[in-house]
Amino acid sequence: MRASSLLTPAFILLLAHLAASEDVVDGRWSEWGTLHSSCSVTCGGGTVTEHRSCSDPPPRNGGKECEGNSTRQSPCNTDPCGDPCTFLPNKEKPYRDNCPLYAQCEDQSTDYEAKAACVCILGYELNKAKDACIRPMPPPPTPRPIPTLKPEIKTVVTIITTSASSIILVFLGITLGIFILLRIFTRDRVIQMNMEIALAGAHICLLFPLDTSEDETLCRIISILIHFFFTSCFMFMFLEAVHMYSLVAYVVKKDGMFSSIQNIIIGWGIAGIVVTVTMCFAFKGYGSEYMCWLQLNMTGVTLGSYIPVCCLTILTLILIEAAGNSDNYKKLPEMDKAQLFSAKVSQRFNLAILLLVLVTFILGTFAYYEMDPGLYGSFSTCNAILGAVIFIGHTMGNEIVSRQDTGLRSRTKNSSTPNLQAWDKRCP
Repeated sequence: MRASSLLTPAFILLLAHLAASEDVVDGRWSEWGTLHSSCSVTCGGGTVTEHRSCSDPPPRNGGKECEGNSTRQSPCNTDPCGDPCTFLPNKEKPYRDNCPLYAQCEDQSTDYEAKAACVCILGYELNKAKDACIRPMPPPPTPRPIPTLKPEIKTVVTIITTSASSIILVFLGITLGIFILLRIFTRDRVIQMNMEIALAGAHICLLFPLDTSEDETLCRIISILIHFFFTSCFMFMFLEAVHMYSLVAYVVKKDGMFSSIQNIIIGWGIAGIVVTVTMCFAFKGYGSEYMCWLQLNMTGVTLGSYIPVCCLTILTLILIEAAGNSDNYKKLPEMDKAQLFSAKVSQRFNLAILLLVLVTFILGTFAYYEMDPGLYGSFSTCNAILGAVIFIGHTMGNEIVSRQDTGLRSRTKNSSTPNLQAWDKRCP
């Protein structure tokens, strides 16, 4: 026990002596290093942050700490930058040679890196694969504002258009009634009758009020029927011109080139084909939010309506003009004089009727589309004139009706002559 108490102080003295024998070590800086820092630019001169630590060696036994800063900014990437469109690292050829057609290289370098990109020019845009410049899709057209009429003007317009359609329907009804009562169903008359029915059908559809557009299905049906009836009307006027030319130009002796059934099938059939084709490509173009005729801003329906009408008008005018030069043609023996008379009168009136129908068709489409009171008035006036011209041309131009009228006037004159003679005898 006594020996242990003597060793403890001795051990403590030994440790103190060993500690006193170690030297004092001052701290020193390590070498400068960038660690995870990178240069601020890839070219043209930038800076990088370098770091060092007081660890070579660190201070010991009360040695001094390192003096100075542990970080500093050093220059880096001092080489000048080249044109990135001309050269980029790791590229086998200049970047601009990789740009597609209608694109040019654009320098998009930043303070941190050299950068280039292909940019399309002349209005072209890069496709999704970014390997070709394509024309962009055209922007959707600005919706056309719906034209409106003041309530009082709308009432006046409705009265005007209804009256005009009613007037032409009266003329057409009287004309049809006369020939039905007289039982006149010659081939030329069958063509005219179908033309009158087609025109009447179109105007019956136009009698529907503007509010009908609120019913989308009904409005679309009305629009399709108007297209069908007007196309049929122009088709039968063309067939009438064919019939007229075949007689006036002495192609046939009588009855024209087609039978009555053939004329009916051709007239209504071709019109039906035109409307069906138009419906296949532009069905949604029929009808609109405010009227039930032709939407002129809908290309498919407009072309389907105007192209057949214009073509038939041109062909009809050509036949009428050709028939006017038929005086020098060789006449056929045993020509039907009654049909020849009707054909020559039809030659004159068909031109007037054709032009009036064309004018009313154009005025009507624009009047309903623009909701213009002035165009409505012109449309209504032309309709009234058209009805009168059809009545006069189709009745007075028919040889049978003309003969009936002449006989009626002759009987009226003869019946009045005895009364005049008796009156003369009573007079002193």
